[in-house]
Amino acid sequence: MASNGWNVVVGNHRGLGGISITSDCFYNGGWTEDIREVVNYLHQKYPEAPLFTVGTSLGANILVKYLGEEGGSTPVAGAASICSPWDLLVTSRFISRKLVQRCYDKALAIGLKGYAKLHQPVLSRLANWEAITSSRSTREFDHHATCVVAKYETVDTFYRKCSCANYIGNVSVPLLCISALDDPLCTREAIPWDECRANKNIVLATTPNGGHLGFFQGLTAGRLWLHTKNIRGSKKKSYSNCDPHICPFCVHQS
Repeated sequence: MASNGWNVVVGNHRGLGGISITSDCFYNGGWTEDIREVVNYLHQKYPEAPLFTVGTSLGANILVKYLGEEGGSTPVAGAASICSPWDLLVTSRFISRKLVQRCYDKALAIGLKGYAKLHQPVLSRLANWEAITSSRSTREFDHHATCVVAKYETVDTFYRKCSCANYIGNVSVPLLCISALDDPLCTREAIPWDECRANKNIVLATTPNGGHLGFFQGLTAGRLWLHTKNIRGSKKKSYSNCDPHICPFCVHQS
């Protein structure tokens, strides 16, 4: 994006990027206050600049949830959601279903425990530290850490309330959603097909291949296909009016 003339801002989840946690608040899949703060700050600092946002994976869930919460009040001009899990409960059940998915789940849990260890002084005061470090899956981690800190009654309650699919209908800005049908983490079963079709602001592009954030192109796989689509879509300032060449593999487009 920067090489194509865009001014780029990267927003890290709180507690990542070398930043220490200074409060009792940690990020999670439904926490939208941080992106809201970043968007509002940028809009206040550069009120005349068109603001486009891109979210990937869990960040895509957070972005779409934020857009739905804000509706027409957001200063965002357009957005892209890449490989969103859409429905956290469906996704959680999917990654615990088969051996391959369980391997991914275990790897994600290791990453979450690594995040927790960065902020052990705070987190160990708020929740059962031994239970957190013993978590073998993302669901166990969310049970022992996320739900305790964010005060959700159960893991399923957390997943249901924080799934961005619940907020699709209220998205009021052009939104390009790209999902791979062979994504090993964010299953196609969670894609809200009907909700996306019903919202004229949304273009849902699905590809048969791509895995999880692996949209490589060319013989050497030296470039990511989705970067090209995001740049071209943003230049048009409206994903919903983009020409069909922007989404050559689009199978469902509202």
